[in-house]
Amino acid sequence: MDITANVSNSLLTLIINNGGTIINKFPQYNAIRARIPILVVEVIAAHTDVKYIARAAESTTNKLTTSEGDIAHNAPYVRGQSFTGTGVQVGVLSDSADYLAQVQATGDLPPVVTVLEDDPGRSGEGTAMMEIVYDLAPNAQLYFATADFGPANFANNIISLKNAGCKVIIDDVSYYNESPSQDDVISQAVRTVSEAGVLYFSSAGNDRNFNAGTAGTWEGDFVANSASPEFSNYHAYPNGAIFNQILSNPRRIDLFWSDPLGASANDYDLYVVDGSGNVKASSTNRQTGTQDPYESISVSNSNLNYTNYYVAIHKYSGSGRFLHLQAYRGKLNYATHGSTKGHHTVETAFGVSAVSAQGRTTPFTGSEPLETYTSDGPRRIFYNPNGTAITPGNLSSSGGLVRVKPDITAADCVETSTPGFAHFCGTSAAAPHAGAIAALFLSASPSPTPAQIRIAMTTADLPSPAFWNEDAGHGIVMADLALPVALAATTRQLLWAGKGGYASTWTFNGSNNYTGSNAYGPFIGWTPVNYSYNPFDGTRTLLWAGTGGYASIWTLDSSNNYTGSQVYGPYSGWTPVNYTYNPFDGTRTLLWAGTGGYARIWTFNSSNNYTGSQVYGPYSGWTPVNYAYNPFDAIRTLLWAGTGGYAGYADTWTLDGSNNLTTYNIYGPYSGWTPVNYSYNPADGTATLLWAGTGGSASMWTFNSSNNYTGSNAYGPYSGWTPVQYQ
Repeated sequence: MDITANVSNSLLTLIINNGGTIINKFPQYNAIRARIPILVVEVIAAHTDVKYIARAAESTTNKLTTSEGDIAHNAPYVRGQSFTGTGVQVGVLSDSADYLAQVQATGDLPPVVTVLEDDPGRSGEGTAMMEIVYDLAPNAQLYFATADFGPANFANNIISLKNAGCKVIIDDVSYYNESPSQDDVISQAVRTVSEAGVLYFSSAGNDRNFNAGTAGTWEGDFVANSASPEFSNYHAYPNGAIFNQILSNPRRIDLFWSDPLGASANDYDLYVVDGSGNVKASSTNRQTGTQDPYESISVSNSNLNYTNYYVAIHKYSGSGRFLHLQAYRGKLNYATHGSTKGHHTVETAFGVSAVSAQGRTTPFTGSEPLETYTSDGPRRIFYNPNGTAITPGNLSSSGGLVRVKPDITAADCVETSTPGFAHFCGTSAAAPHAGAIAALFLSASPSPTPAQIRIAMTTADLPSPAFWNEDAGHGIVMADLALPVALAATTRQLLWAGKGGYASTWTFNGSNNYTGSNAYGPFIGWTPVNYSYNPFDGTRTLLWAGTGGYASIWTLDSSNNYTGSQVYGPYSGWTPVNYTYNPFDGTRTLLWAGTGGYARIWTFNSSNNYTGSQVYGPYSGWTPVNYAYNPFDAIRTLLWAGTGGYAGYADTWTLDGSNNLTTYNIYGPYSGWTPVNYSYNPADGTATLLWAGTGGSASMWTFNSSNNYTGSNAYGPYSGWTPVQYQ
């Protein structure tokens, strides 16, 4: 049993005195896993420290059965540069490290592998995963810890691997009860280690995808059936049907809805019925305010076959919520995108999809089809880890936050010598290929930062350019293509506008240290207002604002040399202030500030053709100064600077994927300072708010991925110059 409770001595004593056995306990997660005689469950549940008792959460590895993935990802090219994983500790989490000694004896694993905790007698999938890492990064130091024994133990072992020095951690385990709406203890542990600098790779899952026609997932808002009164509180699908046919037999069927963990007061039930309407299975747990929003039906009995049966969702009581129905590794008649969930979708980690490398003797080209079973995204979440709503009052399909997952694709269906995994398929095989490539990069001297590696592994992919989609993420990660991007210092630029039409771009390395500058001008009648980086081809753009409402967009090469320009205008009463790229599809945005507090956003397609615009305002006393994309969740930020009576204020608007306002944050007033730029770091989700001070000073505020202020850097004063942008 999994017990959610205050882990007190009196509760532990009660369990033991009533014939129970404590398997593990984690006070920091309010979690106990124990074997308890069924007759005393109610005795334990009556203890004042117990919040909830459930059947032990089940886990699954993402398996379908020297690696062909080595050549498929062109890893030999990187090893040829003497980057072999030396000095890099790589941790693997799976079910077990069975057959470890046997595989070491054949030379397919190194003599020393550090095992922190194992679960002997399981499949040995962890051994097969370590084999893949060893094939690609033969000098990396390998560590293993089991992901078994419950979610809390899994989370604890993630932290343990980080504490043991692992800079790359890879897992392939899913717990069925991981919420799609909120980060649980596993997801929070993943976030903790990745924010501490660990590169975390998690298999996206093998729960199929909509575009392949294999999906067993349905997501959407609850819609009460109106066709027949006797089924008035049953969910109706888009065509009005209340029964969703099961087209192929699943392992289990789970239902989640958009309530917080441990606090669901909306009661939903789940049923499986046959063609005559007879109930064949059901899950009808009560949700009264202290339970998880979760119902589950197991189909693990080999004699059960629910093919051509039907799933029905009943709202027993409460309010309508966003639903996530999942028939694991089965297929549903009514299906949608969105099968990947849980810790596989943490923004700062990598979710890894799968593409077959079976029999390959040459590198991937980018034309290879994805596996039809690889899980798809995106992932919409509704709650912060502490249970507070991201969009209070809106828990529907237009609320919450969308995470763009998965991130990348890597090889599966490769050969290993681990018994049972001679032909190793599934995203369980894909994740260690991606993690091993990261280990190769980390072994360079000097080694790139995790931030640099994330940029490289999500931009230098196949097919090129690496636009994101819900199946493959940014595409197939290629070691040879990503290496030069990883080794090139992740530079960020601070743009200064000088009196008389001068521009100066300062360059900073990945540690935010100044490394050099480029100067342009003078260009009388023009002011530099924006500098942006195209992540797909390495070019840069310098935007100039001309008197009378002109915009001139300069294109610079990767060395910041001018290669051409495009001019728009004049547009009387308007000033161009920002030009940026959408990292998901290559579209561009040109922001104009209008007199009287107007903002106009021009959009361009990936070929730089104008496609339309959107206007905001007027907002008296405010001027738009910046528009930015968040590379993790597709939301946008529109920054306004206060003027007149609002001088010294900054207002950051958060916009959804359709540019609709969802939330805002106001900072200030700070006398003598004007907000000029807000930007995201695509490597780790952190953000920077740039302020321009009187007399030529700059102050850069930094925020973590949860948008909490973490510190600042100041530069100047530099007389005659004004900071205008940091990217």
